[in-house]
Amino acid sequence: MRPAGGNLVDSDRLPAARYSRCCIGTTSQSCLHSHITRVSTDCSSSPSRAGRGCLLSSSSPQPPYAPAPQTPPHRSRILIVDDNRFVRQLLTEIFKREADFEVCGEAADGHEAVSAAQSLSPDLVVLDLAMPIMNGLDAARRLRRLMPSVPLIMYCGVGDKFVEQQARFIGIAALISKADGPGTLVGKARVALSQRA
Repeated sequence: MRPAGGNLVDSDRLPAARYSRCCIGTTSQSCLHSHITRVSTDCSSSPSRAGRGCLLSSSSPQPPYAPAPQTPPHRSRILIVDDNRFVRQLLTEIFKREADFEVCGEAADGHEAVSAAQSLSPDLVVLDLAMPIMNGLDAARRLRRLMPSVPLIMYCGVGDKFVEQQARFIGIAALISKADGPGTLVGKARVALSQRA
């Protein structure tokens, strides 16, 4: 049956000799497309007749539809604070692999962390514990006063009961051992940010 208002070409009525010759060395789909284009050009100048197998509204190619714009995912800004440059680089690379994170800055001690947080306005801060000039707990206290809504995660090599108690008292979102691996850190970061929202 012929669809109402649609383009129809009867492929059974295509010239068989020309079709078989041009299809040598080509795919059948591309060859059929070339024949349809040729037939559409021939038919565009004459009205279609019932039973003739040619109903074409236009032989000119239609422009492709532009794809709908995609909204990029929101990327949470992370400030990484650690006195070890290699640890900072490692954590930066780990967060860069995640589509929902971006590292907005780094700091090598607590004093730098406070200054960087004020200028960069991160969504989350990852802090080491043992650092020169100002340790992670002291930096966390200042950061909580300056930006109480920004979650803090302490990612440290060692911890004890005192550190855990102080972290809870300050309001640190999570205390993670570096022995747990970076995957735990990324998961806790997502949890902390979701609780903030």
